[in-house]
Order: sequence, then structure tokens, then C-alpha cells
Amino acid sequence: MSTTKRFSDQLLMIITIVLVGFLALAFTGSIFTLVFAPIVVYVLWRDSKRIKELEKQLAELENLSPKKSGTKEVNKGA
Repeated sequence: MSTTKRFSDQLLMIITIVLVGFLALAFTGSIFTLVFAPIVVYVLWRDSKRIKELEKQLAELENLSPKKSGTKEVNKGA
């Protein structure tokens, strides 16, 4: 991933976290949500990004592995 793409992703995440924090504070009036909501957003953002990376790696591995469906049917018949 290029550095400009990485920088823009991080900037978007920071803006989203700050916005969610202040919206949570405005709607609930609790300092706890000002701290808690951005943490939740960060964890969800990070996990969804990691899941996408793992799905991409899994798809690459599935494309590399040979098809074994034919050998299973032969073994069942024997």
C-alpha cells in the first residue's frame, strides 16, 4: 500500500474517531462516552481492516491449492 493511501486511511480514521466521540458526548452528555466511543470505533475499524486482509490472503491461498474434489470421489467409490 502506498504511503499516501496509508496516510489518508489514518487521517480518515482519526476524523471519524473524533467525530464519533463528540457526537457521543453531545447525545449522552457523559464524559465516559467521549472516551469509550472512540475506542470502540478504533477497535471495529482495525478489526474490519484485518478481516479484509485475511480474506484476501485466504482467496490467494485457495487459488494456489490444487483441486481435490476428484480424488475424494474416487476414494469413496473404492
